[in-house]
Amino acid sequence: MKRERATTLLNDMLDRLEEGGWPLDLVDEILVFGSYARGALNPSDVDLVVEHRTDDRLTSEFLHALSYGRDPSASMKRALKGNSRGLQIHFRERKTLEAEGFELTLLWTRGEPVDTARTRLAAITPDSEAGRAVRDHMIEAFDGIDRWVPRPVRITLTDLVDR
Repeated sequence: MKRERATTLLNDMLDRLEEGGWPLDLVDEILVFGSYARGALNPSDVDLVVEHRTDDRLTSEFLHALSYGRDPSASMKRALKGNSRGLQIHFRERKTLEAEGFELTLLWTRGEPVDTARTRLAAITPDSEAGRAVRDHMIEAFDGIDRWVPRPVRITLTDLVDR
């Protein structure tokens, strides 16, 4: 996707965050990383880390979704993304990604005005030299579909293949 489209998706997400309501009132922090954060002109998607709290309603929906084979994070994803595609959200993975050496850029944190996030977003400048990162935890059988296989799933799959 073009960088302009990715920026629009992020601004739309910030609009929704500013409107608030459940479950967005549980979000504590949003960080951006990957090709968009490095300034790529044509990122395949926008990688985000969303740190959030839980409440009884979110826990109930999570368990209900798991028991029926649905996405347990669907409520939070829908609230953040709306119906758009292009935002790849990693929930509650900040510590894991930092430990693996990923560079995370703070976009928004609880208590800040959304305008602060928009200023940070505008400060992520385009870089014609920035491209897609090499995909880690990928096996040859999945070449070409790596953008549809979330990183945690790739880690599990490669671990199973290695064993």
